[in-house]
Amino acid sequence: MDVLDEAWSFLSTADNVCNATLIIDIIINFFVAYVDKSTCLLVDTHWEIATNYATSGLALDVISAIPPGFVWSFLPRLFKEYGLFSLIRLWRLKRVFDVLTRMEKNVRVNYVFARCAKLISVTVFSVNRAACLFYLLAAYNNNPWIAKAMPSGDDYRQLSLGSRYIISLYWSVTMFSTVGFGDLHAVNLKEMLTCIIVMFLNAGVSAYVYGNVTQLLIDDTMKTKHYRETTEAATSFAQRNQLPARLVDPMMSHLSLNFRTNSEGIQQQVILDSLPKAMRTNIWVYLFQSLLEDVYLFRGVSKELLFQLVSEIRVEYFSPNEDVILKNEVSTDFYILATGAVDLFDMKNGVQEMQIVEEAQKGELCGEISVLCNRSQLFTVRTKRLTQLLRLSRTAFLSILDDKANDGEIIMDNLEKDMIQRGRTHLAAAVQANVDKVRPSRITISCPEKATISEEWILLPRSFEELKKIGLGLYGDAFVRVLNEERAQINDILVVRDGDRIIFASQAATAPPRRPATVNFPP
Repeated sequence: MDVLDEAWSFLSTADNVCNATLIIDIIINFFVAYVDKSTCLLVDTHWEIATNYATSGLALDVISAIPPGFVWSFLPRLFKEYGLFSLIRLWRLKRVFDVLTRMEKNVRVNYVFARCAKLISVTVFSVNRAACLFYLLAAYNNNPWIAKAMPSGDDYRQLSLGSRYIISLYWSVTMFSTVGFGDLHAVNLKEMLTCIIVMFLNAGVSAYVYGNVTQLLIDDTMKTKHYRETTEAATSFAQRNQLPARLVDPMMSHLSLNFRTNSEGIQQQVILDSLPKAMRTNIWVYLFQSLLEDVYLFRGVSKELLFQLVSEIRVEYFSPNEDVILKNEVSTDFYILATGAVDLFDMKNGVQEMQIVEEAQKGELCGEISVLCNRSQLFTVRTKRLTQLLRLSRTAFLSILDDKANDGEIIMDNLEKDMIQRGRTHLAAAVQANVDKVRPSRITISCPEKATISEEWILLPRSFEELKKIGLGLYGDAFVRVLNEERAQINDILVVRDGDRIIFASQAATAPPRRPATVNFPP
C-alpha cells in the first residue's frame, strides 16, 4: 500500500510546502548572526556564519528537505523505503522545538501561553507518533487488533485514509491518557512489542506533561497561598496576645500591601538586588538623583556625595494610616518622600490626644533630626495615603560623610537654617552642638629648613603614619622628625589638636633656642 499515491492531493502538497519553507530557512541561516558559546560574543561576519552553519546542522537540514519522490527515483533500493527516510525528516522538528524554547525566554510573550504551546506540541507529536505506528500495524498485518475492534461488517482497509487515521488516533489517545489500559488488546507478537515500546514512551511523556501542567497551576497559586498563611499567622498572633484593633489593622494592611507589590511586580528592591551594584546604582541615579538634589538637607553638597547616597537608598511602600516613625524612638534611618504624603503628630497624654503638627509632601524628610542630632524622635510620622519612601540608613549615611567633611558641614548648616526658619530655636541649638562633631580639625605644617616651600593648611589625618607620609611627600625623605611649635618631638596623632602648627625637620637639624616669655609689667 502506497501512502503518497493514495492521498497525493493533500499529503504531497503539504509536504512540498514544508520542504520549500525549510529550503528558504536554510538560505536565511547563512546570513543570521549567532552567539559564540565559547566567548559569548555575537558573530556577524558572513564567512564565520557560513562556516559555523556548514559544520553544524547544514547536512541534516538539506537531507530533511529532499522530497521523498526524489529519493525513490535516484537512491538505491535499500533507501527507497519511505519509513527509513522519514526518520531523517524528523530533524525538521528541531526548528519547532527551538522556536518554542525562544518563546519561553521572550518576556514579550506570556509565559503560560508559551509553556502550554510547548506542552501541546509534545502531546500532539507523541499521540501522532503512536497513531502512525498503529496505522502501519493495521495496514500491513493480517488480522490486526484494530480490525477486530471495528464494528461488524466494516473493513478497516476499505475505509478512506482520513477515517483510518482517525481510528488509529483514537486508540493512540486512549493509550496516552490511560497509559495502556482500556480497550486496547494486542493479538500478535509484533503488536505486543510495539505496544510495549509505545507505553514506555508514553509514560515518560505523560510524566513530563503532567508535571509541567501541575507546576504552572502551583506557581499561579503559591503567592496567594503564602499570603493566606502569613495573614492567618498574624491573626493568630494578635488573638493570642489580645492586641487592640489600632495595632492589628495596620499590621494586616501592611501584609496586604506586600502581597500587592509582589504580585503586581512593583517591588523594585527585590528586582534591583539581583543586579550588579554598578547597574543598580545607575538605575537609582536615573530614578532618584533629581529628587535628592531638591531635598533641603543636600543643597550645595557635591555631586559625588549625592551619587554615593543614591547607591545606599532602599525603597519601601507604606499603606495609608501606617506609622513610619514613632515619637520618642531613636531612629536608625531617615526617609525621603518619593510619592504620597505623611502627617507629623505630636502625642500628648499617651495615644489619647494627637495633634497634627505639619504635613510632609514629596521631596521632604522624616527622621533626619533624630539621626543627625542623636536625640529621640520629636513626632510620630504617619502616612495619609499609599506612600513610597526612600530609606537611608544612619550608619551608611555617616560612613559616607566621614570622608566628606565639607559636605558634612553644609548638611549641618542646612539643617540648622531649616530649624530656624521653622521657629525651632531649641533644635537649632542642638544642631549647632553637633556641628562641631562634624567639622574636622585643621593644622598647619611647615619645614623651616626649606624656606622656599610655603606653609600648608591641611585636615588633620587619622593616623601619625599618614601625617608623616604627607610631610615626606612635600619636603623629602630626609625630613622625618615631627615637632610641635615648641620643638617637642611628636610620636602620636592623639596629641595633635585643631589649629596646631606642625614642623617637619631632619635628624641633623638643631632646635633653635626657645624665645623667653614676654612679661608685661603694669606701669
